[in-house]
Amino acid sequence: MLLLHEFGGSGRSWLPYLRDFSQRYTLVAVDALGHGRSDRPHEQDAYETRGRVADFVAVLDELEIDRAHVWGYSMGGRNAWAVLAHAPERVASLIVGGAGPPLPGDDDGPDYLEARARALMRGDWQGFWRVLTPDGAEEGPGVRVFRERFERNNDPAALAAVSLALREWPGLSPMARIPPSCHYAGALDGFLRRVQAGAAALGGAMHVIEGVGHEAHFKADRAVAAIVRTHLERVGLQP
Repeated sequence: MLLLHEFGGSGRSWLPYLRDFSQRYTLVAVDALGHGRSDRPHEQDAYETRGRVADFVAVLDELEIDRAHVWGYSMGGRNAWAVLAHAPERVASLIVGGAGPPLPGDDDGPDYLEARARALMRGDWQGFWRVLTPDGAEEGPGVRVFRERFERNNDPAALAAVSLALREWPGLSPMARIPPSCHYAGALDGFLRRVQAGAAALGGAMHVIEGVGHEAHFKADRAVAAIVRTHLERVGLQP
């Protein structure tokens, strides 16, 4: 299983899922370029879609893995979609959480990503958080600890370049075979409609997790693990 993490995260984001899946599957948790222990260039071109996919494919090649279940959450879901777009022969099945293709009227399109990038280029973490939560609704000790860790573990200039590169959604070209897919989102996730659109586009199973928003990967890991286990049991690794 190729595991692709969220914006500002790392391969460590998958720790809650190791017990569920490590006994049966080889888990490959990649630190995407600009994150974790990978290089952190400040140039937008370093993060273009085909280059990101080439990085993930190179990891599979190094490990001599022909095909993998590709599981991505949030930004990782977008990256999983990109692997399907540019290296479909490497995808046994697709698992996408909290991500999907843009829809008319979205408020997280290029303007949002550019505003996020401008704050990061200034090193303005407070401005960055205001872009993410303009209503200021997210408060409390847990949020403060998360933000402090996020800021400590990330290079704002690298994340700015990542944000600008993410303005391009990886479109799918006509393929002879679309692999089985599984899609999930919290009922309160602002991206829910996009996730549903992605499931419909690929003919995949859609799961809505009640009581949580975009943080479902962390706050509803048991529910997410159950969804993914069911998907994997259904599809296996058959062609």
